[in-house]
Amino acid sequence: GGENVVWSADDEDLGYQAVRVFLTTTCSIFGTVVMLNMLIALLCDTFERVQQNVVAIRNRELAGLLLDMECLRRPVPTGAFFFVCNRLMIEEKKWTGFIGEVKVHVTDSVQHLTDQLVETDLKLEANDEKFDAIDQKLKAIADTLAALRLESRQSAQSDVFST
Repeated sequence: GGENVVWSADDEDLGYQAVRVFLTTTCSIFGTVVMLNMLIALLCDTFERVQQNVVAIRNRELAGLLLDMECLRRPVPTGAFFFVCNRLMIEEKKWTGFIGEVKVHVTDSVQHLTDQLVETDLKLEANDEKFDAIDQKLKAIADTLAALRLESRQSAQSDVFST
């Protein structure tokens, strides 16, 4: 006789069940966090793309509102007409997204620090020139003092020998 062994979930070891529940829970939580992270990244990317075109969209909406107001204020003439629009040359900072703004800020900071470093180097060079001039003047004074001491010694010696 061969005896048939039937496996059932009730016969499982409790440690195996605990590991299975732990892994299932951990994978579910990890998967949820990853999916939420992907959703946030998608929303941020969409927001950045919309922000890049916000000025054009705003101007288009304002033009539509102005056209509606003009049509309400006075009747549209039956003859042909056209509007002439000139683009204003206004330098605007465009939104380049969070990372782009960080890059712009870092670039501006690096430029500012570089300018300050150049200014400091120029001031140091000017101070070095001033110190060199002062050093030369001090050497000239020291030489003059040495000459005066020598003259006073010689004169004191000549006074001693003359008496």
